Amino acid sequence: LALPAGLLEGKTLVRIAPDGTQTEMPFETKRGKIILTLDFVNSELPVMLFRLVPQTAVL
Repeated sequence: LALPAGLLEGKTLVRIAPDGTQTEMPFETKRGKIILTLDFVNSELPVMLFRLVPQTAVL
């Protein structure tokens, strides 16, 4: 998944698990784009919910 790098300025991308747990998503930056690798191997459902939160927010 690739997103414009400016989209995450001042924000953190988190994954929200079915139980409500939020985990920060690791990413790399290449040529002005944020690159995320999604892994569905250990997932019961091939669905992921993401949220952009301010970097000052507590997860």
